[in-house]
Amino acid sequence: TTDVDALDALLNKGPAHYIDSADLGQSGNVLIFAHSSHLPIVTNKMFQAFNQIPNVDPGASIEIDGSDGKAYLYSVDSVVKATTDDGTTIDLSASQGQKLTLVTCDTLTGTSARFILTADYVGVVNSQ
Repeated sequence: TTDVDALDALLNKGPAHYIDSADLGQSGNVLIFAHSSHLPIVTNKMFQAFNQIPNVDPGASIEIDGSDGKAYLYSVDSVVKATTDDGTTIDLSASQGQKLTLVTCDTLTGTSARFILTADYVGVVNSQ
């Protein structure tokens, strides 16, 4: 969805694939949002889905299981912290090749800063 309220509701259940982005393994950029929270007590564990993004190093592997039964492998390019004031944009075009971008807020209730992880498509790991 592109509706902010509907997206917020989806994020309560876990990571959400942005509807206008590519599908796993396709040309373009797969954009996935999820929450992160470092509060000591969190009732909904989905609020911690992307807690580790700031700690991921370039070269790390990310494997995502697709709804098609395939596991898609990506290699991390970078993790950056961006603010709403710095003009950072996420290119969803196919001209960027096959990319994965994971985005989370820097705090559960924060809206001004985000961690953005970018990764390159490596290939399909397995098929069921």
